[in-house]
Amino acid sequence: MSVKIIRQPTNYLLTGASRGLLLTVDCCEQLSRYNRSNKLLNVDLNLLNAFTAANNIQSLAHAIDTLIQSYRLHRKPPFNGDEFAPILFQHLEEIHGLPEATIQTVDQIANSFQELRQHFSEQMNRDLLLPNVTLSKLLHFVQPISFWILDSRVKTVMDIWGYATTFVGFGEMLRDLFSAPDFGDFRTFVENRNAELVAEHPIHTLPCSFLKLVDKILWFTKD
Repeated sequence: MSVKIIRQPTNYLLTGASRGLLLTVDCCEQLSRYNRSNKLLNVDLNLLNAFTAANNIQSLAHAIDTLIQSYRLHRKPPFNGDEFAPILFQHLEEIHGLPEATIQTVDQIANSFQELRQHFSEQMNRDLLLPNVTLSKLLHFVQPISFWILDSRVKTVMDIWGYATTFVGFGEMLRDLFSAPDFGDFRTFVENRNAELVAEHPIHTLPCSFLKLVDKILWFTKD
């Protein structure tokens, strides 16, 4: 069973099941949970600003180190700013030229992610490929409309819904969302609801990509 969009009078639900497990996500509840955390919103704001301002290797290195610190990767980071910025900088124009994720472009973006992951890993002389999770977070903040965020919480949801817990698997889930009959109204609803919830935070001045909205909806908090 692929993910389904369920319309309610004043809300939308996302639901999916596999292997006898069913999970239904309340979109309003999840957006409210995420957006009432100033800590999460501050991280998003700082990273968006850092990567938007990254127009040379030095500022890009700063943005990369900000991401590592924000996500508490500093104990065993797969890269640091000084190491990775010169490699990433060579591809900024290419990455910024990628289209928004849509049903027509999901495969293109997934392929670009795989190619970049392979190239970056080779340039860094790594025996293993860069982690999906870390690289997806970094590329999302470089190009928020194109790259979706893969993390452990989202991977749990995807597994329950029967998708592969990889960047490509997330793309398959997005394709099902994009092809749903109610997708247009669903997207408008969550965009408007999110804008209402962040109206009192400085992040309200920045555009929020649909991929970030999906991340907020699937990012389960502990409360």
